[in-house]
Amino acid sequence: MEFVLTWDETGAPSSVFRPAFWLPDHGRFLEVEVEKQKVIAQKSTALATMRLLYPDVDVKVVSPRSYRGLVKRRVLGVASPAAAMLCG
Repeated sequence: MEFVLTWDETGAPSSVFRPAFWLPDHGRFLEVEVEKQKVIAQKSTALATMRLLYPDVDVKVVSPRSYRGLVKRRVLGVASPAAAMLCG
């Protein structure tokens, strides 16, 4: 799914944000942080805009380390701090 963040003068979408994952059991999108500073700034701006335009959409941002831990544990099936962060 993608969320339009800006529109051009004709009303067509000019920038969008696509969260990395949809967690249907939790009604939440998951976005994984990146480690490159330039991309962090762009993604932070996009997330802030998305939260203003779509306040009812739940997006949780996790670090790459937390994400790897979730994948290793087969995602959300284990009571762990990272899983609690996603569910809470």
